[in-house]
Amino acid sequence: FLSLKRMVREGNEIKVVSTEQLPASSHVLPAAFMGVPTVTEERVHVTGDLLRAGEKVLDMMGGIKPKETYLLSAEIGGTNGLELLVLQAQTGAFAGVVDGDLMGRAFPELQMQTLTINGLSVLPAALSDAHGRVVSIARRAEQAAGQECPFERSKMDAQGTEIENGDAWCWAAKQPFAFEAKFLEEELRPHLLFNTNPYSATPDAPPTNPGMGMVAGLAFRAMTVPEVRQAAIPGTLSLGRALGDAILTAHKWQSPVLEALQSVQAGAKLLATGKVDVVDTNTARGFAEGRATIQAEDGSRVEVKYQNEYLRCSRLDGDAVGATLGEVPALICVLDAENGAPIATEEIKYGLRVLVVSLPADPRLLTEQALAVVGPQNFVSLNPAPPVH
Repeated sequence: FLSLKRMVREGNEIKVVSTEQLPASSHVLPAAFMGVPTVTEERVHVTGDLLRAGEKVLDMMGGIKPKETYLLSAEIGGTNGLELLVLQAQTGAFAGVVDGDLMGRAFPELQMQTLTINGLSVLPAALSDAHGRVVSIARRAEQAAGQECPFERSKMDAQGTEIENGDAWCWAAKQPFAFEAKFLEEELRPHLLFNTNPYSATPDAPPTNPGMGMVAGLAFRAMTVPEVRQAAIPGTLSLGRALGDAILTAHKWQSPVLEALQSVQAGAKLLATGKVDVVDTNTARGFAEGRATIQAEDGSRVEVKYQNEYLRCSRLDGDAVGATLGEVPALICVLDAENGAPIATEEIKYGLRVLVVSLPADPRLLTEQALAVVGPQNFVSLNPAPPVH
């Protein structure tokens, strides 16, 4: 935010267009950072990661020109909601940024987005780290006889030299596009952790080279304008700004934050108010997973579970113990009780006085088809495996 504010103050211009203003012949490139939010507390995002990933995807699609391509955030939640604005302000490499995204919030896994829900392909895709290394995944143009896997993976070092080429791990080889993004998630996530093929590792001989540092820039297949209008959730940049303005105004005039949020988004609900008394976070599988418990002002206790994003708020005591107060795909927000500022999962700490608020999900995330992808049953953090006896 501070980088973007400084660049705008210095005169950098960022063209932001609605989905309806997109020129019919243009392409739209979805992009975002992929990784563990807690890492960003110590490691600053480098927008060059996103630029390299985007340029790789456009090159794989026949050399689409960046100047004829608009950027679209894969998720509007957290820092990814601003990163493409920073990239465009710094480089001016693209035609502009689209007011919208593919999630209407943030979700922890790649398949949890509207391309998947609408049955659209995410490939080719590319992941790039701060050292200039790039991993790309594509469907083969032609599949040789007897070749089971239609996906291929290429890895390049910082000098652009290909150091690996071959089959991608492809349990989804015969699955439709709805499974393609889940395959991409399981293929790319380990590259954040390892620099070698993680599937060849064993407990006795794990990969020894460093990976991508837990955070890297990601880009998907460039979309056509009709696909954007079909699948993207429009207006989320504008909505985020309106919610932020409402919170700032409420803080200035010492008015209730909840009422300010409700003035912008009907259906906003207060789930709990109180003090954080337990925070238990674990970095596992390339995610920041955990829970925070809150001693509410009414004497009750609630728990908020998260996997990169807040997923569920539930009661811990009383007659309604275990009752769910709010959960995905609704947006669970933890706000500073003093000023209404958002507190991300990597920022929540013991002793903070907070409001836990639920904002309604976009209707596109509430259909039967969407809930099969982003409903609570899809999150490991909410549905742990049963113990083995």
